[in-house]
Amino acid sequence: MNEWLTKPLFITGASSGIGFALARQLIGAGAKSMVISGRDQDKLATAEKALSTTGVTELHTVVMDQGQLASVAEALATLRRHTFEPLTLVCNVGVNPVHKDGVKKVHSTEYQQFVDTVSTNVAHAFYLIQSCLPAMRSAGVGRIYLMGSQAYRHGIPGQISYNVSKSALVGLAHTINQEYGQRNIVCRLFNIGMVQNQRTERLRK
Repeated sequence: MNEWLTKPLFITGASSGIGFALARQLIGAGAKSMVISGRDQDKLATAEKALSTTGVTELHTVVMDQGQLASVAEALATLRRHTFEPLTLVCNVGVNPVHKDGVKKVHSTEYQQFVDTVSTNVAHAFYLIQSCLPAMRSAGVGRIYLMGSQAYRHGIPGQISYNVSKSALVGLAHTINQEYGQRNIVCRLFNIGMVQNQRTERLRK
């Protein structure tokens, strides 16, 4: 069994989609202690029930809206009250405003939309990582996984906010590895391609 599956593991945005699929796969591979987060309590409860049937030893949920820094801070405080200090962190949350507002080129993108997207996808992910680093440094081990996108490479027209936010994760991952790699704290960035779901189907159309 991979030793990381025995470490306290926190997966954000795992009530559905990629996060849920990751949680299910990791539990199937032998993960023993896991917390998953999501914005919707009902969806989290449904996900917890589904995952609990797959043999995980300890599974908990915490409501967290990564778009709101106060919500992220509250979720982390909740974990600490339950003495849960993640040594493996999967930052899975990533918003793309085109799914709600449609395609907008640079000249028509609202400044606040740009700021909100970068805050959610980068700044608040940084806050999560920074908050988990003390426990990783104390333990002398840590794994951080970031969910990027091929958008960083191609600059997909009409989604400047998303493209820039995913590009920033490249620098974030490299910096973490340069600063903490020798202390056995490693960051991995997965730049995945198009995911087939209802939102991307609408976007393609």
